[in-house]
Amino acid sequence: FYDILVTLVKLLTPILPHTTEEVWEYMDEPEQFVQLTEIPEPRTYANEEELLNKWDDFMEIRSHVLKALEEARDAKLIGKSLEAQADLYLTDSQKTLLDSMNADAGLLFGVGTNALPATAQADEASDLQAKVEQTSKDYNAATKHLQDVQADIDANQQKLDDLNAQMPELKREAASSINSSYKLSQSSNGLIDMLLSAENFNDLVSAMNYLDIIAGKNYQAIDRLVEAREQAQETQDKLAAQKTEAQNAQAKAEDAMNDAIAARKEAQQRAAKELAAQQAEAQKAVEDAEKAEKDGQTTFKTESGNTATISTPEAPQKSNDGASSNGGSQKQDGATPSTPNTGAVTWSARDEFVKKWASRIDAYLAGSPMAGHGKTFAEAAYDNGVDPRFSPAIANVESSKGLYCFKPHNAWGWGSSGWGDWDSAIRDHVAGLASGYGYTVSVSVAKKYCPPNWQFWYSAVLSNMNSI
Repeated sequence: FYDILVTLVKLLTPILPHTTEEVWEYMDEPEQFVQLTEIPEPRTYANEEELLNKWDDFMEIRSHVLKALEEARDAKLIGKSLEAQADLYLTDSQKTLLDSMNADAGLLFGVGTNALPATAQADEASDLQAKVEQTSKDYNAATKHLQDVQADIDANQQKLDDLNAQMPELKREAASSINSSYKLSQSSNGLIDMLLSAENFNDLVSAMNYLDIIAGKNYQAIDRLVEAREQAQETQDKLAAQKTEAQNAQAKAEDAMNDAIAARKEAQQRAAKELAAQQAEAQKAVEDAEKAEKDGQTTFKTESGNTATISTPEAPQKSNDGASSNGGSQKQDGATPSTPNTGAVTWSARDEFVKKWASRIDAYLAGSPMAGHGKTFAEAAYDNGVDPRFSPAIANVESSKGLYCFKPHNAWGWGSSGWGDWDSAIRDHVAGLASGYGYTVSVSVAKKYCPPNWQFWYSAVLSNMNSI
């Protein structure tokens, strides 16, 4: 990197002499002034192609980091990139590439040097999340196209109905005009006599205008009928084409919906496997929370500095038929549940899913500052493929459902910024959970979201999810 700096300073000296001279003062070079140096000669390297490919690979990784930083700024999660921490999910070759560069990761990626990127081996999680988000876009686009086509069909059907309603009167007028024209043609002698009987030229012109008006009205009535029939046929043809297009659009929308459901089920299954792998730690976290409650500790501090209430998931109750009445968590032999039950969420068509979960979340938020926003939570959960209970539960743990926000409309103790309204805040938070944390609450999520007291945070979020 130092060699690159030397070369750049020399090349820029003719353009920015004062700036480069200032930089030169801090560099360990034999010449006292950069103006006394020679312009660098082009150099060639035996492994030029390899170096260029390596640079291209690095810049591709860096572009993803910069894109994530920009999205975080747009979502008001960070102000400057130096406030950010980047978690990199790398392939083996990408990790080897970064290791070989032996450089300051914070400098390379434009994040704070005290918040260096954390690297992890890439798995299918990021690809799966991208797939979930893409299926949402595809479904929304297909649905919008279907709605547009249907609107065109409705407009043309109304036009056709109006034309058909006018047709009987147009036919009557045309028939009357044809009849009048026929009578005029049959009384040609009378017409000639009328013209010849004109006493002067003005009377002759008036008579001819009169006949012309009569003939014109007859032709206009016939033309209106012909034009109406042509419009009706044209509209009928458009309708036929649009109905075919609507059938295709309907098929595409159904395919997109099926893809969306499949992607979300896949994410759900992946989450279930991860939860199973973290079962022992999850159980220990819940036990720690139970012990703290027994010892009289009622609250804990979150990462944002808020005070949250310690709570633990309730043990499942047996119904009259012997089945568990608590479908919210995984449990064994009536023990206190320690991980969320991913099967409690059934992925279906978007409208059906949103309707179901909006009402449940609204009931959970009733009486709070976030009341009435269940639909937003449900829509965001579907569009991003996360457990719909996840974000509302965090909102209760971190701010009592928006009652004690450390920033405007920031009910989740998340980031360092606020929002102008609840809808925007909810959608951004759910999207952030999907891209930065995961499908649902887990030990790994808790350690990342609330490092100081992750065990209590995990237990409290799980307990709240079970109550939705």
